[in-house]
Amino acid sequence: MDLTKPISKMKQDGEWPLSWTSAIGLVDVVRGLGDNVVGCELGVSYGFNLVYFLDHLPNISRVHAVDPYMPYDDGPSGWVPQEVMDKVRECMLVNIEEHKDKVNFIHKASDEAYKEIEDGSLDYIFIDGDHNYDAVVKDMNNYYSKVRSGGVFAGHDLSWPGVTKAVGEFREANGLPLHSGCANDVWYWRSEEHTSELQSLRH
Repeated sequence: MDLTKPISKMKQDGEWPLSWTSAIGLVDVVRGLGDNVVGCELGVSYGFNLVYFLDHLPNISRVHAVDPYMPYDDGPSGWVPQEVMDKVRECMLVNIEEHKDKVNFIHKASDEAYKEIEDGSLDYIFIDGDHNYDAVVKDMNNYYSKVRSGGVFAGHDLSWPGVTKAVGEFREANGLPLHSGCANDVWYWRSEEHTSELQSLRH
């Protein structure tokens, strides 16, 4: 499949939605969060997941879309250079055009962008950025307090070794449950009350 093909054209050609969209299994969960939902997505890439959410969840009023669009190591797929990431960003901007009034695009690394988001201001977060262990640990530590009590703390690619390790350790350190049965390798749980006793992982 040509990932640079605009979603608007995919819709015309009957190719949308894509069955492998990352957080497809979270739609019903986010739908149950009420009205005027504010979310955050780390690692936007082409915007497929972001657009899928906004297509299917009219209760979302705002999404902070965080991505630096910098070169990175995509594991089995290898190194992704800057020229490719520039093209991906161009495609994302085209794809979100229909929903752009609801998107706050933060063109920064996640460990800088979190400073722009208030604690307890998010109804959900979906972490799908750098999947290396240290990066996942940092994202979990930086963003857990951003999600309100009862909100959804979630991410992608649980089967990746770095993600598996980071998520497991964070859950164990804080006594958090994992909800299973979510499609496309997604992990999630409901955020608890935020207290000074929350244990950040050290790495």
